[in-house]
Amino acid sequence: MSTKKRKKKREQGRNPLKTFFYIFMVLVLMACIVFFVYKDREKDKEFEQQVEDLSAQEKADMWDEFENENLPVPSDEPDDSEALGNDDNQDSIQETANENHEDIPETADTPEVVPSVTDIAAEPTSADGVLPSQTPLPTDFLTAGPSLTPPPAEIASLSVLILNGTRKQGVAGYWKTVLEQAGYTNVTPATYTGSVGTQTVIYTTEVSKAELLLQLFPNASIQIGSVTTGIEATTGYPLPAQTDIYVLIGSSDARNS
Repeated sequence: MSTKKRKKKREQGRNPLKTFFYIFMVLVLMACIVFFVYKDREKDKEFEQQVEDLSAQEKADMWDEFENENLPVPSDEPDDSEALGNDDNQDSIQETANENHEDIPETADTPEVVPSVTDIAAEPTSADGVLPSQTPLPTDFLTAGPSLTPPPAEIASLSVLILNGTRKQGVAGYWKTVLEQAGYTNVTPATYTGSVGTQTVIYTTEVSKAELLLQLFPNASIQIGSVTTGIEATTGYPLPAQTDIYVLIGSSDARNS
């Protein structure tokens, strides 16, 4: 009897509704899996499309920048008609400049590793209305001994460092003698190891301290600043503890006798 009861319970347990339910649940689970896989693929495709769009946009922007950088620069030169119309004006301007004795200063390269803050374009006028740079400098200053405005005591005692960067021997010593004959009492020669241009450059903290030096260096320029590197002491002349004026000799003033 027990065996029959067990078989009966097994047959009752094999209910077709339960089998259908199990099959239905398996199908639902498989559908969910397929749905999530499909959504993942769709997201991947959207991401790849966004990446392609951004890449295409970047390429387009880079190409636009390249075209803008390579646009032809408009020429400032006037055409023939404008040039012909301006000939008379240019002639009159040149004549006016010649009458006023205006000199156009040459541009000199600023030496490397020399800091400067402000370039002084205008030269100071002396008491009699003559610019110091207009005083002619003779071919041999030492023998000719020109009559120059002597510096006042507070200027004459300033520490002046003459820097020879021209690779020509004796230039700093020559200008030391010249400045001492002109009235400066604290002049030191030294060597500058950097590169220099053709124009002498005078560095100082105040223009008024260096303006009289334009009598000796009529083509020099005065700049606010100092020379901090590339300085080597000359034998027998130790560098000063403090320097008020740096005179960086250009090749146009490379004299030694």
